[in-house]
Amino acid sequence: MINTVLQDSIENEKDGLEYRYSDSDREILNEMFAELNAMCQTDFHYLAELDAYSITGAGELFLKYIYRFESEYIRAILMTQIVADGVKNAELKVLSFYQHFKSSDEYISKQNQPSPAHIHAKYDNAFCKLKPKRLKNDLISLIVSPRDACYLPLTVQMVASWKIPELQEVLISYLDGSDITAKSVGLPADAEGYYPSLNFIKRQIKFSAIAGLKYYPCDKVKKLLTECSADADKDFAQAAKKVVKYW
Repeated sequence: MINTVLQDSIENEKDGLEYRYSDSDREILNEMFAELNAMCQTDFHYLAELDAYSITGAGELFLKYIYRFESEYIRAILMTQIVADGVKNAELKVLSFYQHFKSSDEYISKQNQPSPAHIHAKYDNAFCKLKPKRLKNDLISLIVSPRDACYLPLTVQMVASWKIPELQEVLISYLDGSDITAKSVGLPADAEGYYPSLNFIKRQIKFSAIAGLKYYPCDKVKKLLTECSADADKDFAQAAKKVVKYW
């Protein structure tokens, strides 16, 4: 029996209020769902259902369809299912899908457009579930991009926990944030009306930097976080104090 929250999401999807996609993507979804239901003996017809349930055995089928869609949101939902189904080399596929997202129009949103948060959060959770240490260099290449560091806060902390030496200076630079400009996060000089804003990105990655530097307790880092524990912003100060206390 479908719960009330899911039923509401399905109705909103029908009305184009949630899980929005083009007519051509709907046609591909119909084709994919027909094959899925025949293969897995299910009765799914909406993205809301895929977002709510884990479907064992469907990963390879979703791989077959994933690049046919225009919507990065659909791709992120199918990616989540691929990870949950334990498809071989899933971490390489997730990295490939994320790179595809980075090159899409949905990577940065303007006012009145869907926020990319519902996409990048799924990738952040996927990387953390997979814990792909063999991709550490690829993940660091993402983290050195301020926008991606903002989009993948859990991934930043996970990679920091691996105590990779070259990440320390990246996190220190994010703690300061003075080098993060509109240009470095892919925004025009007049960046009004874009999500997330430059200030939001700088604030998010400062929190990630504080949390990640916990794993680099050298004298330089201890001094920086001790200073940060007296930050006028109480949220930053509290986060830094927590790390200092951890040591």
